Amino acid sequence: MELKDKILDKYRTKIIHGELKSGTIMPTQREMAENESISKSVANSIKIALEKEGLITTYPRKKTVVADWKNYPTPLTLPAIVKVAERLPNEELIKAFEEFRIINEGKCAALAAQRRTDEDIKHLRSALKKIISSEKMEDFADAHLEFHKGIFIASHNFLYAAIAESFKGVFYCWGRLNYDTDLRKTNELLEKILEYIEKKDSMMSEASMNIYSYESSLILNSYPKHI
Repeated sequence: MELKDKILDKYRTKIIHGELKSGTIMPTQREMAENESISKSVANSIKIALEKEGLITTYPRKKTVVADWKNYPTPLTLPAIVKVAERLPNEELIKAFEEFRIINEGKCAALAAQRRTDEDIKHLRSALKKIISSEKMEDFADAHLEFHKGIFIASHNFLYAAIAESFKGVFYCWGRLNYDTDLRKTNELLEKILEYIEKKDSMMSEASMNIYSYESSLILNSYPKHI
């Protein structure tokens, strides 16, 4: 990672983690250049990038402050959040992504039951087999990502598929956090989800996924214990 990107990521992470709160005055271009041992032009490009991500607001001929990015994001705010969440998640980020996943993955499972193809079932069975047989953290995380992304894809709603692709780094991180925890004991729930999707039972597919998501969230709530 280039120096500019490292410094940009440092400020992005501090803002998204809440170390720099909304309204906090940011260093001037000159101050940033001096503090980070970079040129003024590089400091300016970092501030421009942060502003495009909706994380800071610059007032002409006045100060630059941390923006109210949670309530007034830009189209680039979510990708910035994902970059931080997949590299250095904290409790707030985990909770936010888990709530999003719980709400949406159940609905995806229901849609998958209605719309799945034989090829979708084949893909999900292959991913589940990898989850059950995985003995390494990387294999476990990869297989979990493949299975959950497969459900989003099997919904045959391209927006859900796009979301799954955008969040894949976060989902992979969650899989790594959950390795060697009780989540490995929920394989039976995954088997039930797949069984109901194959039977085209939308109601039970959604219910089973909601149970699985709830069990998963309980484990992730103990995040500080096994990071």
